[in-house]
Amino acid sequence: MFPGEYRERNRARSLLAGYSSEANERPSAELENGISAGEFEQTLVYAGLDARQKRSFKMRLAVVLAIGIVLSLLTKSPIPLIVAGVWLFFEMQRIRRKAASRAEKFERDYTAFLLSLASGVKTGSDPLTVLVKSYRLFPKESVISAELKRLEELVDSGLSEEEVVRQFAASISHPDISLFRSAFILSRKEGSSLSVCLHRLARVTRQRQSFRRKIRSAVAMQKLSAIGIALCTLIITAIQGLTNPDAILTALKHPVGVKALTFGVLLIITGLVWMLKLANRRV
Repeated sequence: MFPGEYRERNRARSLLAGYSSEANERPSAELENGISAGEFEQTLVYAGLDARQKRSFKMRLAVVLAIGIVLSLLTKSPIPLIVAGVWLFFEMQRIRRKAASRAEKFERDYTAFLLSLASGVKTGSDPLTVLVKSYRLFPKESVISAELKRLEELVDSGLSEEEVVRQFAASISHPDISLFRSAFILSRKEGSSLSVCLHRLARVTRQRQSFRRKIRSAVAMQKLSAIGIALCTLIITAIQGLTNPDAILTALKHPVGVKALTFGVLLIITGLVWMLKLANRRV
């Protein structure tokens, strides 16, 4: 093996080893707690809840669940527990929607942020300085402005450049942020061109946005069809109940009829929920 090839191989190994160790490091203490505690804590972090809001949310969930259990034991009926479970489900859905909304608001300005950062780096400015000062380019109420403002506070607190970059957008659930962190750190370590990589990341983000729009338009018709089928079932049931209520009562009294109706309702609900989850899945 030639000496040049040997050096290149060792350099590639060191880069891969460093990248692997960096990927295993957690960007912030808050996110570290979310990952170690599971998806629930991570969702609360992505929703933008602070420590006080997370404690209040957990206490509310615990109180509702405890009330449901106590009422089920007192009434000897599973209905209070089922109601509590349904309420908990919708509360978690609300938190997930909030996390997804924050990610979408972040993504609206993410491409502009990458291009502005690339332009600043091309002028010869220090990349970290351009990064932490980029919050001035965006409205104060925007999500990306708050994340960049937090980076400036971390720099003022004395953290190193690598630690600051690792905590960029730590509370945002977006698949491209880890690529940005890795590209920024590796370019600073190896002296590669950061602006070219930022333009590529911006192109990837645009392609993802275009693909998401196509997916949403493709599943819109199936989503409407599932909702239409469920509504038609309710309308037909209502018409049958108004015109021939005896038939409904007879079917409910018959053991096979009750099972058939229950099975049909479960199939409709399962199909509707599956289609809604498929339509709301993030890409």
